[in-house]
Amino acid sequence: MRHLLRVLTIYTIAAVVLSGCAVTHKIVVPNRSFEGSASAVTKVFDGHFVDIKADSKGNLWAAEKNKVMKFDGKTWTTFDQTNIPSLSKKDIKCMAIDKHDNVYVGTWDLMWGGGDLIKYDGNTWKSYSTLTGLPDKWVWRLYVDSMDNVWASTYAGVLKISGNSFKMVHPNPTLAWIAATVREDKNGTIWIGDNIGLLKVVGDGTEKITDDIISSIAIDSSGVLHMGRYSGRYVRYDGKSFVEKELGDGLHIIQAGGPLTNVLIDTKGRIWYSSYLGVPNYAHGLFMQEKGQWIEFTEKDGVLNNEDVSVIFEDSKGNIWVVAAVGLNKFDGKTWKYYPVQEMSKNWDENKFLVSIHNAMFEDKNGQLWLATWSGLYKIMKD
Repeated sequence: MRHLLRVLTIYTIAAVVLSGCAVTHKIVVPNRSFEGSASAVTKVFDGHFVDIKADSKGNLWAAEKNKVMKFDGKTWTTFDQTNIPSLSKKDIKCMAIDKHDNVYVGTWDLMWGGGDLIKYDGNTWKSYSTLTGLPDKWVWRLYVDSMDNVWASTYAGVLKISGNSFKMVHPNPTLAWIAATVREDKNGTIWIGDNIGLLKVVGDGTEKITDDIISSIAIDSSGVLHMGRYSGRYVRYDGKSFVEKELGDGLHIIQAGGPLTNVLIDTKGRIWYSSYLGVPNYAHGLFMQEKGQWIEFTEKDGVLNNEDVSVIFEDSKGNIWVVAAVGLNKFDGKTWKYYPVQEMSKNWDENKFLVSIHNAMFEDKNGQLWLATWSGLYKIMKD
């Protein structure tokens, strides 16, 4: 019965979100000459990739829907059901690597109601389920803090993993229909944002700060939390008081038409936000705050298709990369350049979530940029 309720909850949420969108909402590749070379984005593998990271030795780890792949700079090694039997009938949703190069993978299975937390210690893969100490079997997100604790966002709440110890720090009585976001500030305090609000981790429990539905968190160098609400409003918390308002400067209000699902504070202190599944007749897509002024970037600025942004990423040179439904946009501080990735648009259909929401971007030790998407794993070449 509980599994049935989970399935119904997820599909109900999908219906509610999409009911606010045009029923014929489609992604259209703009018909104009692209400034960036199409050959600059090269597909390495087909597949449904959800994440890519590196360990301390510089090895790349790419998580695909049904397998994990390791690249040592010369050879790709694949770990699938042959090496990890618990991957059978399950989808990988997230991945994390701790300071000791342990690789963690979170899985779930919507149809069969199962899932595991899988850990690789460099020699063997070990699966943890509800039968072996895992409090919940749907793992949506993973986060590693400065003390090497792994925080797992599950359907039942947020779990803290210390070695082989599991502790449900934040049980969610309403069941988490938004995957919890976990972030650590400069003082080592852990913050959690989800569908019941913003919480501060205190000991083995949490202190509730606000009831706002929080969909994204970033923390600046002063320790101030910058958050996106599911309603599309911006929230700022300095540890004492909240500021909540529309994206705007007080004169020109930019109302996001969908949840603010991504927030990035870049090395120059600019705050970047993006909304997802925007509502027609509202501004939705990509926003930036600089020196108190809010800017919405659109095609007029050279941003081709700013809808359904799934990733905002800053590389080592300070370029801002924005992953949208049909390609990449790069901002060098002055101008935007668009890189088409046509395959990314093939997975879009009417009245369905854009599967490229699982996008992840990463820069390796050699400065090579990688893009993991639901349509494949890509390398971004210099053009």
